[in-house]
Amino acid sequence: MRSSFHYLLISLAILDSSYLFMTAWDYCAVKVFKYEPTVYVYMFPHFWYPIKNILMSWCTYLIMGIATERYLAVCRPWVYRRLERSYSMGLRCLSYWMPALFVSVCINVPKFLEARVVHTLYFFENSNETHERVTYNATSLRLDDNYIYYYQHWARKVLETGS
Repeated sequence: MRSSFHYLLISLAILDSSYLFMTAWDYCAVKVFKYEPTVYVYMFPHFWYPIKNILMSWCTYLIMGIATERYLAVCRPWVYRRLERSYSMGLRCLSYWMPALFVSVCINVPKFLEARVVHTLYFFENSNETHERVTYNATSLRLDDNYIYYYQHWARKVLETGS
């Protein structure tokens, strides 16, 4: 069971589980229970949202790598056997992980610029107190029509689905 295929499947399971955890946290804690700790609010625009999108893209490209690995094993067994003997398993796994990670990060760089932290002051006249609320909001880039059309629609469709 020490093959690059199995290590790629294990890494895909880890990435999918990470993505699933982040998505479940977003849905359950934030949307259902309305629980947004301040740490989450500060992390969301600069870490949580971009990393979640990077994980999703990385999983997509890793699946394509696994499909390539299986194609070579089934349809080109001599080429696959030669690759197995010529290169170490770790190097072959890296040859799938690193390009997938690089492309995923490059595609999702604009995600780091789509949200920002917003500080809002509320003044309560009856108690004469001022409270600050920290939230996140979309930036002007995320709301731009050209950005939505070209990046959100076309670039991500072409780069992530290959259509």
